[in-house]
Amino acid sequence: MPLPAAPRGAGRSTGPGTEDLIAGLLAQALNADEADLDRGANFFDLGASSLHVVRVHEGLEAALDLRFPISDFFLHSTIAALADHLGRMKGTVARPQAKRQGPGATTGTGLIAIIGMAGRFPGAPTVEALWDGLVSGREMISHFTPEELDIDPSKEDPNAPYVRARGVMPDADLFDARHFGIPPRDAERLDPQHRILLEVAQTALDDASHDPARFAGKIGIFSGTSQNSYLMNNLLSAPGATRAFATGYPVKDFATLFGNDKDFAATRVAYKLNLRGPAVTVQCACSTSLVAVAQACESLRQGTSDMALAGGVSVTFPSRRPYMYLPDGMASADGHCRTFDADATGTVFGDGAGLVVLRRLEDALADGDRIIAVIRGFSINNDGSEKAGYAAPSIKAQSDVIRARIWRRGSIRAPSAMSRRMARQRRWAIRSNSPPCMTLSVPRPRTRASVRLAPRRPMSAILTSPPGSPG
Repeated sequence: MPLPAAPRGAGRSTGPGTEDLIAGLLAQALNADEADLDRGANFFDLGASSLHVVRVHEGLEAALDLRFPISDFFLHSTIAALADHLGRMKGTVARPQAKRQGPGATTGTGLIAIIGMAGRFPGAPTVEALWDGLVSGREMISHFTPEELDIDPSKEDPNAPYVRARGVMPDADLFDARHFGIPPRDAERLDPQHRILLEVAQTALDDASHDPARFAGKIGIFSGTSQNSYLMNNLLSAPGATRAFATGYPVKDFATLFGNDKDFAATRVAYKLNLRGPAVTVQCACSTSLVAVAQACESLRQGTSDMALAGGVSVTFPSRRPYMYLPDGMASADGHCRTFDADATGTVFGDGAGLVVLRRLEDALADGDRIIAVIRGFSINNDGSEKAGYAAPSIKAQSDVIRARIWRRGSIRAPSAMSRRMARQRRWAIRSNSPPCMTLSVPRPRTRASVRLAPRRPMSAILTSPPGSPG
């Protein structure tokens, strides 16, 4: 069965047989079945290379008696889009091009509206479920029996103080590859962090009620991921797999290379969802997602984005694994978190993903967007060397970044009508362990309908392939 791609807005050709001709020539070049070619997927996603494109180009020029540059394959990068373009060249289709607005104005209040959000968390598949769990005081950490563990190091060291607890994201091994037009074999080699970020990005845009194909401005994405343990644990753990991958780098096995490097997470989302603003990978450890939000806000203020997704994802494998408790370490002695409690012994690490959708407040108000919160200011710095150690916090740097944010907020003055609205809202101050600091104006909670993705399917790289299987 063909793999339907995510909607791209490409039109179908009304030229007689042009689309079938392209599909037939491409199938011949690829030695593939024409019925298996998704006419809305990009040529290279179908397995084509530059040499295949050259052969199809020669065949099309001969069959249509039409001369056109080979670069048209890259400007109109699907079978359907190229057929539509060639049909217009022959005069069979006349369709006005969609107008796109330029970068947004940099003038205005400087306030940034949060108009949508999505996330997946331990014990909570949605933002609403997470909030309900927090309000009800429900613990969302998973505790495992020995039989439930994916790996049990205590068998080799029975006296070690291992704790069988972790925050596990439900269904992290599932992904609807067909929905996004990703071949199953490529999806198997794709870091689940990339998969989940892509799903959460689409859900966040759905939550904001904006379709990238219909949005006239530029949509950017600023995001980061955690350490990629899937590559080490699932793809390269077989004997010789790491050496083979390193030997072929960077000219072989692009599916593994592009699918497992942090650098490609944001650009993959932009590619699959057709986002035309900046696609920036942000990496600064625990503060990554907040710094991503700050960078997105700066992009909106500068006008390089008219809407932006910002956030991050962290999913590591094996999912159901214990951790060793160290008395002087940061991990909990019993697998429970007791924040601000005298009985607290440490934290429990886990998985999670979250993105917010941002717009300039005046644009959001003009378009009637649902405004969840307003970011009134932000600031970023770093600790430098004046602290107890590399991983230790700096009191001076933390106070400096707060002062900087307050100063920046002082340079922003909202219109009087907006000020009256803000006066009725609660203000939250949020900062990360390291650089950024933000103040949000949060409206009273509203009931929001949950957004569901299409049913997802398990990836055999996790469920059925032996660990480290290169195939």
